[in-house]
Formats: sequence, structure tokens, C-alpha cells
Amino acid sequence: MDLPEYRVSPFLFLGCAFIFAGVYFFSPWVWILPWALTFSILFGWLASIQILNRYASLFPPRVARGIHWTHAMSFEGFAVAGIVLSHMAHLFGLIKKPVKFSSGRPILLVHGYFNDSSVWLYQQKQLQEAGLGPIYTIDLGYPFLSIVNYAEKVAEKAELIAEETGRDDLVLIGYSMGGLVSAWYALKLAPPGKVTDLITIGAPFAGTPIARIGIGRNAREMQCNSDFIKKTRLAIESNSHIRFYHILSKSDELVFPAEKTALLGMDQARQLIVEDVGHAGLIYSNQVSQQLCSWLKDIERVPK
Repeated sequence: MDLPEYRVSPFLFLGCAFIFAGVYFFSPWVWILPWALTFSILFGWLASIQILNRYASLFPPRVARGIHWTHAMSFEGFAVAGIVLSHMAHLFGLIKKPVKFSSGRPILLVHGYFNDSSVWLYQQKQLQEAGLGPIYTIDLGYPFLSIVNYAEKVAEKAELIAEETGRDDLVLIGYSMGGLVSAWYALKLAPPGKVTDLITIGAPFAGTPIARIGIGRNAREMQCNSDFIKKTRLAIESNSHIRFYHILSKSDELVFPAEKTALLGMDQARQLIVEDVGHAGLIYSNQVSQQLCSWLKDIERVPK
């Protein structure tokens, strides 16, 4: 993730680091010194890794790869915190459902493993500001069911969207496991022509080793070489009526390795590979937002 990703300059981080350093050296209050030192080091580190990440291309490939990964992990905690806070706000009813003013192709956002619709808070806002949609989200509910069961819930939601909008051309965007859910619905359950385009973000199309420690039937389905993964990839490769788009990161700590998670044989114009964003960071990435908006505007111009 480069500097525009978080819209925060490294010089702001450096300024904060110097301020807390000043507090550490000159404050008369002893109790504040450990906190001032901690924040000074933290902001200094964030500034340094942002600057290194911007100029990583000047280093040998292996060193650059390490810089990108370190950058991704340095900011991943902020993304995870954002997901947790959004989830808590969702639980307490603090997130209001946006009014759907747009009249273009309806878009359904499908969340991932152990998430809910609140994970889309940032990206949904970006898409709405771009005038896309109407945009819908879904809560898949109990987190340990089969991906097939979740795809059936998406089918029910898709029918409700069609009734509300009067349109039967749906665009799906799936994050992480939600990408597999969306793909299964689009390929196996949706009527022909119902889903015109499917965009996935950090979806484990080759499975992921992390799924071995996951809980639930869906975790087993996301394991590498599972029957579900094999069937899904085969269905994608034999598909001729749905346009697939995929976003992945080489620094994704949950879905890896990147070269295997890519959709084989897919048009490269429909695939974005980023270097320095973690799995949670993808859902808050400005680069991802820009690519989604670009693809969706192109999709809107293409006849069904």
C-alpha cells in the first residue's frame, strides 16, 4: 500500500513522532513518559516503513518483497481494528443503511469468513460516492455453515433485489470467502444471465493453508485441494457467460501464495495484483476502491 492508500503522509507520522519525543524528553509528568516513548517509536516506524515502501523498487527483488510485506503487516492491525469496530457498531445498530439513489445495475456485496456486512462500510461508501449501484449487502449469518448454504442465501437475496429494482442483471462483489460464495451462486444456482459480472477480492480460489486451523464446514471447503475448490475452479474455467474480475495481494497473510490464488487464464485487464496490502487491508484499500470503480463503470457501459 503506497502513500495514497491511507491518505496520510509519512511526514505527518514523523511530526507525531517528534512531538511525542519532545513530550518524553521535556514532560515533568513521569507517568506519561512510557506512553510518549511508545507512540514516538510507533509513529517513527510507520513513517519509515511508508518511505521505504515507496522506494522499494530501488532494492533487490527479495529485499523489496520483504519491505512490501513488512509494510502490509505494519498497517494490517489498523485494518483489523477497523473491521472489529465496524462489527461492534453493526451489533449495536449504530450503522444506518444508506438510501439507494442510483438506478444502474444493482450490486451485491458478499462478506467473508467470520465477518458480516459491516466489513463493507468503507468500500460501500466509495462506490456510492462514485454514483454506482444501487448497492446492497447481505449478512450470511451463522459463520460455520457450508459455502453452498451461503450461496443459497445469496440466491434469496438476489431475488429480493430483482423485485425491488425491477432488474435481473446483477453484479456480485465477494471478499475473501465471499468470493467463493458468490462464484458458487453465479455458476451453480443463478438462472442464466442473472449474474453478468463477478468481482472477487482476496478470494482463496486455490484454497488456503490457513483453513486447516479454521472452524466449520466452510473452513474445510477452503482447504487446498478440497473437493469444493476443485469443483469451483473447474466451473470457472468452463464458464463462458460470466465476466470474472479478481483482486489479490502478494502480501496477503491469509490467502497465499498469490500465484496460485490468481484465476488461471483470465484476462489480465480483469485482474489486479497489489504488492503491499494485507488481507484485512484490502477491504480498506484506496487502490482497491479505484479499481472497483473503474471496472464497475466499464461494466455499466456494457450491454447485458
